[in-house]
Amino acid sequence: MRWFRSASKWILRAAGAWALSCGAFAQAPGPSWSPPDIANLGMPPHRHINRAQARARNAERQKQLVADTQRLLELANELQADAGQPDKDLSMDMIRKADEIQKLAKSVRDKMRDAS
Repeated sequence: MRWFRSASKWILRAAGAWALSCGAFAQAPGPSWSPPDIANLGMPPHRHINRAQARARNAERQKQLVADTQRLLELANELQADAGQPDKDLSMDMIRKADEIQKLAKSVRDKMRDAS
């Protein structure tokens, strides 16, 4: 009985392999379909518009990041110069610069996080 089960499994596997190799289960060719030619419609496809808009947004975001980073560097250098003077105490101007540095740093971080 045991040899019968193994023999029947072997026969089924061989028949399946033969059917696949000779293409017994192949589908009949259907009508060919091709997408419409978008270039002849007079307007670019939607995805090209989205890509162009995304490139424009990324370029604008990059310009804003560069400007914010330059301003951040200027403020940090000014604050370092002010704090480096031994006779100068903590002033309101230094506190304002520190607050602006903190806000700019958060803004730059958020913009960079949104870009990825």
